[in-house]
Amino acid sequence: MSARFFAYSFLIALFSLTSISVKSHDEPAFDISKQDIVFRRTTLIVRNIERSLMLYRDALGMKVVYDNILKSSNGDESRLIFLKTKDEHVGILGLWELDYGNASSERNKSPIERGAFVPQSNIHLFNTDNLESKWKKVINVPGVEVLREPTYREYPSYDGSDVIKVNVSIIYDPDGNMIELNQLLSPIK
Repeated sequence: MSARFFAYSFLIALFSLTSISVKSHDEPAFDISKQDIVFRRTTLIVRNIERSLMLYRDALGMKVVYDNILKSSNGDESRLIFLKTKDEHVGILGLWELDYGNASSERNKSPIERGAFVPQSNIHLFNTDNLESKWKKVINVPGVEVLREPTYREYPSYDGSDVIKVNVSIIYDPDGNMIELNQLLSPIK
């Protein structure tokens, strides 16, 4: 792979390694209502929400916190699901099938672009404490494409005094969204 690929991968991983500290498993460490700005959710437009749930809910272990069928004024239906890892409000992933139940819609016929590390590509990074177990589940989801199998990497620490050791893996989900699934092997300084 190109040097540019690894340079982008390094920057993405470096800026994505920090996490919001939590008091307990589900209790946020801060009051989001008192924050000036909080990044709450990314919503992915998907072709088949059940297939997407196989990855995000079943393989990665995210919990569904919202699941509704939405009707437009003309009677069309869409389905919107929110999933969480640890917090009820921050870091939520939305899955939205706009033409719910209509597999032959024009939107679902558009080609899936898998452009790694180019403008308009996004990387959704997940950290796990058991990459080996999750990896086995992830690669068996229909439509998942492996870009990089788990690979050991070292990045300079934030304060420059040490290195951050990480196992990094990258896949495309069934709709072409890039997912980085990592396991930190050393504390972040």
